[in-house]
Amino acid sequence: MSDKRTKYSEEIKRKAVEDFNSGKKSAQQLADELGYKDSTRIYSWKAQYAEESKGRQLPSEFSKDSN
Repeated sequence: MSDKRTKYSEEIKRKAVEDFNSGKKSAQQLADELGYKDSTRIYSWKAQYAEESKGRQLPSEFSKDSN
């Protein structure tokens, strides 16, 4: 049997998370639009992008120095 999972681009995933976070669409609505039977994938993407944004830090030249 072949695996028929659809792979979505980062742009589509981020747009879905943005629409969910802003309240424009529910997780289930997004899942339905993207062809998923439940909203688990949407929550996974949300968690993934939340983790990525936590790891982002300003370069050292932008941090405050106490002289």
